[in-house]
Amino acid sequence: MRETPAEYTKRMLDYTRNQDALKIQQSTAKKIERAIRGSTRKQLITRPAPDKWSIGEILAHLAEAGLVGGYRTRLTLGANGTAIQASDQDVWARNSDYAHQDPHQSL
Repeated sequence: MRETPAEYTKRMLDYTRNQDALKIQQSTAKKIERAIRGSTRKQLITRPAPDKWSIGEILAHLAEAGLVGGYRTRLTLGANGTAIQASDQDVWARNSDYAHQDPHQSL
């Protein structure tokens, strides 16, 4: 999906529906855990389409993005005007081998 930064921001804010973002973040792992409970490894690592990520790849990305987000937050809080480095999620997925990560470990 290609979208402008403003479109992305609007889409993300629409997901929260005026809820507390920190509470949403705190509850997300448990919600995902409930959603995948009972799924086989094959179900978690199978892509729904060749150009779409599997559930396992999404979980690996969320785990890595959480680490990077924390690092970016610390940089920003530590120095006024810190530029946020752009990243290419598809390059991350290849370099970190998302397709072969254990989905439960990522969660």
